[in-house]
Amino acid sequence: MSWLAFNERVLQEAGDKSVPVYERLKFLAIYSSNLDEFYRVRVSHHKSLLKLKKALKSEFHLNPKRVLESINRKVYDNQQVFRKIFRTQILAEFEKNNIALCTVLELDKSQKAHIHKYYKKKVQPLLTLHQIMPGNPPFIENRVIYFVVSTVVKGFLRKLYLLKIPHKELGRFTTVPSTTGLVVVQLEDIVRYYADSLIKKGEIVSMNTIKISRDADLHLEDEFGDSIVEKIKKSLAKRSTGFPTRFQYDEEMPSSALNRLIDCYDLKKQDLIPGGRYHNFHDFMEFPKPENPKFFYEPLPVLKAKEFHDKKDPFKVIRSKDVLLSTPYQDYKYVVNFLNNAIDDNCTKSISITLYRVARDSKICLALEKAAHSGIDVTVFDEVQARFDEESNLYWGNRLTKAGARVLYSLRKLKVHTKLLLIEREEDNITRYYSFLSTGNFHEKTAKIYCDHNLFTANKEIGIEVRKVFSYLEKPRANFRYKHLLVAPYFLRNRLEEFIDREIENAHAGKKAEIFLKMNSLEDKVMIRKLYDASEAGVKIKIIVRGICCLIPGVKGMSKNIKVISIVDRYLEHSRIFSFHNDGDPVYYLSSADLMNRNLSRRVEVAFPILDKDNKNLIKDHLKIQWSDNVKARKIDAEQLNKYKKSSSKKKVRAQYAYYNYLKERHGT
Repeated sequence: MSWLAFNERVLQEAGDKSVPVYERLKFLAIYSSNLDEFYRVRVSHHKSLLKLKKALKSEFHLNPKRVLESINRKVYDNQQVFRKIFRTQILAEFEKNNIALCTVLELDKSQKAHIHKYYKKKVQPLLTLHQIMPGNPPFIENRVIYFVVSTVVKGFLRKLYLLKIPHKELGRFTTVPSTTGLVVVQLEDIVRYYADSLIKKGEIVSMNTIKISRDADLHLEDEFGDSIVEKIKKSLAKRSTGFPTRFQYDEEMPSSALNRLIDCYDLKKQDLIPGGRYHNFHDFMEFPKPENPKFFYEPLPVLKAKEFHDKKDPFKVIRSKDVLLSTPYQDYKYVVNFLNNAIDDNCTKSISITLYRVARDSKICLALEKAAHSGIDVTVFDEVQARFDEESNLYWGNRLTKAGARVLYSLRKLKVHTKLLLIEREEDNITRYYSFLSTGNFHEKTAKIYCDHNLFTANKEIGIEVRKVFSYLEKPRANFRYKHLLVAPYFLRNRLEEFIDREIENAHAGKKAEIFLKMNSLEDKVMIRKLYDASEAGVKIKIIVRGICCLIPGVKGMSKNIKVISIVDRYLEHSRIFSFHNDGDPVYYLSSADLMNRNLSRRVEVAFPILDKDNKNLIKDHLKIQWSDNVKARKIDAEQLNKYKKSSSKKKVRAQYAYYNYLKERHGT
């Protein structure tokens, strides 16, 4: 339910009239895409619990049926808000600005001729009716839109057909010539207009859209094979046929047709999600863009990093000082350039990197390929269990292997989620380690919209410890100790608890005691209890959580000293920061790890320290700016009402814009 509250905050952005209208449309698409993944991943887990025996459910206090009912009720309520925003706000704003989303019937004669030509050439060849028969109904593909077509022959014989909408092949939207503005027609409406021509006998009495979302888990434990790669490949082939986790249907569908579908496809009550005439709203990310700039966020030109700007040798810069890069505000090209510079001279001996998610045409991977071809020792840990990126990672793993890189794949029962790059160089007969540690992926595309912190350092001790992490990834049984890095699953949890305990001790001693945390999700029960203990000891705790928050703040006798906010805005908040007052000597760690059981116990994660004074001040100021947000910050509480944070300040602070301006002033760009 906490995750649904997060997605509701995304929906709030779509309903915020201060947000440009096209960006609001994108927030609706993001909401829809998030929800689809929620059903494919989280709801599928609860549905699997339905199969447990009653005694086992009782022993572990599980009631998956009630949880699923609560989820579906909440989703239905939010869907009503969603439809209202789209119909009464966004479409109305489009109409004012000569943008029309039309059906074919609403087009003029010349526009209909254009659509007719398009239908005959592109659409009609891809359309096939399949009769829905008990015992052997046609398969419904994952996340594909279909029409359920009800027909009647001679007034009494009814037949039911399935008609696939070829939106994955053709795209969802078609623009038609217009002298008055932008006119767009959805593919479903084109198919609907010509549907009668597909029926050879009888007439259509109803046409209603449906969509199925299927279980996205790969269930690797069910696969046999010699390697994790083989298991992934076999499981990927089965993902598209996973059990249904959500059956969306047009609520105007006749009950007779719906009941036949339920019988033919053995659907359960908790599978059924009534909705509107249209599904797959995440396709609206590809809605044709109007030319009017007022429909979009004002441009924020990417900022330069003064440390690297106009400097030809990034290694010289990093040797002199740790550099902290804040993306997307600052240019991610510095990361790519860092890697390319390592390839273009003879000093580089080896490059090691972890890959979790990368761009389809990844510049990072192309650079690694070039390095391997040039004779540099390249080691890549390729996490092929990264959900929905498995195929991409398999592709790059195979390609880099062919280039001569040593590619290591997923560990047994552990996901490698840390983001590390280590370049080992021989300079003037001295071995130097240049480390890059990040809160975000090596992904140039998401680096334009995800808020992350990226550390470049030539600190030898940190470099040696990063090398230890790669040694562990190669031989997981090796036992290493770390002075600077907090490495999960063995040390991160314990070290964080030690920092919290230190704040508790300081509070008991009457000293100032504070904790400031920023993350995507807060779910781990042990860490939550530890934070409650700190609150009761008098430690002042501030937390910024983008998504799931299972901690309940502000409760007397439990969490009265804890305050939690969430910021959802133009960019996706993605960095994780762990900050402790430490009796006046503040400690700052950045990480790719959330405070979730999976991150602390079932993943390889690294939290890395910020040691440079200037960079400490940057993180301190960043947290201060985020906490002062009184425009996009929501208060997180037990009721999960997502109320906007109240402030007595007359000055409006929108954290993402304020931090952009802070960096602009700091770097003089």
